[in-house]
Amino acid sequence: EKKSWLWYLMLFLLCLLLMAVFLLLGWCFVRGNRLQDLAVKNPKEFIKEIYAVLCRGFKLYGAPRFDYVAHREFLESVRNIIISKPEPMHIMTENVLEARFSSHKISREDSWKTLKVFHEVKDVVLSRQENRALPKKILFGLSILDVLMIPHKS
Repeated sequence: EKKSWLWYLMLFLLCLLLMAVFLLLGWCFVRGNRLQDLAVKNPKEFIKEIYAVLCRGFKLYGAPRFDYVAHREFLESVRNIIISKPEPMHIMTENVLEARFSSHKISREDSWKTLKVFHEVKDVVLSRQENRALPKKILFGLSILDVLMIPHKS
């Protein structure tokens, strides 16, 4: 029996979707490896990078971080998103300010502590209880997937 053109179209779209998923996972894997190397070689840049990734995720909740917005001001703008437990985001903000403006050496251990705080902020955002939040949670998880691919170090 001959297949209709609709079957071939669906098969083609499925192949495109699979290719897009594999490209996304490959990009996240490569970026995660680069971030892991950055955590060891340049902890200051690593802390700034994972903060930028977190800010990218907050765009989905209507809180974009512009260059002219100060870090503590951005913390206040996302306070309603992390209202259940704002301490990890406060620690993350202080860490990025220290990495950005401090002249003392930041160690690898500071990188891994900041990564742990990143995961705490992620857990707070994903534990929000609100209606119609599942699509935002999925998109938030996808937007920070490159950091999630970094293996945990002690």
